[in-house]
Amino acid sequence: MPKGRFLGSVLPLTARISIPEIPYATCYGEGGLVLDLEISIANSIVEVDCTMSHFDEVTFPYAHVKSLDLARAAVDLVAFGTGWGLSVNFHTFIGPDRTRKNLLPSHEGLSQLCTAYKPTFAQPQKDKDFQKMLLLVFEEPPLFLALHDLTQAITESHHAPVNCARAIEGLRTMMGPGEPRAKQWASFRHSLNVQEDYVRLITDQSVAARHGERPFIHGSLVQEVVERSWMLMNRFLEFRKRGNQPLPLAEFPSLANTRS
Repeated sequence: MPKGRFLGSVLPLTARISIPEIPYATCYGEGGLVLDLEISIANSIVEVDCTMSHFDEVTFPYAHVKSLDLARAAVDLVAFGTGWGLSVNFHTFIGPDRTRKNLLPSHEGLSQLCTAYKPTFAQPQKDKDFQKMLLLVFEEPPLFLALHDLTQAITESHHAPVNCARAIEGLRTMMGPGEPRAKQWASFRHSLNVQEDYVRLITDQSVAARHGERPFIHGSLVQEVVERSWMLMNRFLEFRKRGNQPLPLAEFPSLANTRS
């Protein structure tokens, strides 16, 4: 059977975490996929050996998620018992054919939804919009907290619905601090040209999880929640960049729910 290996680290590296005798685990995915995992964590170096019933582009994401889930679960137990702030990151996958693949959590298409600025990493000082965004987020802690909630949806897919809803709720509160929620939402929708049903798809997906339930949410729906949240964050940044003036409808057409 095909075998692969994920390589990563427990961060921060200074913790030098070692966890002996981690039990083997078997996971079952769609299409009859069987995944046997052997996890090793020594001096904060993480290795997860995966033996798979079959391997292709469809099964790889499942193997990645389950391997990271269980490695994180082991480290989370250490974090809970010690009170240390620890996380797990995978940086490399060695495939069944022994080729190495660099891993970078990403969500295709999200960069195209950001129009408020375009970071130019080679010479960021020449990107005036990016510099303006830096000043805006530095000066408004609720904004950089909402931004962090949202970007964490890329690396923490299980928490994406809750993080996205919290980020958008955070933007709503910034529309009128201290005002009634209904008035804040009305201002949010008017200023960003967005219909209520477009936002509700985001907030509704977080309700069960916020109450301690862990319902299965199909990947396509999670992706739509993330993309809609990205759109709304971008529009909020455009709104702030333009001096808190409602966005022109001609440039930012109204966003409405298209799901049946």
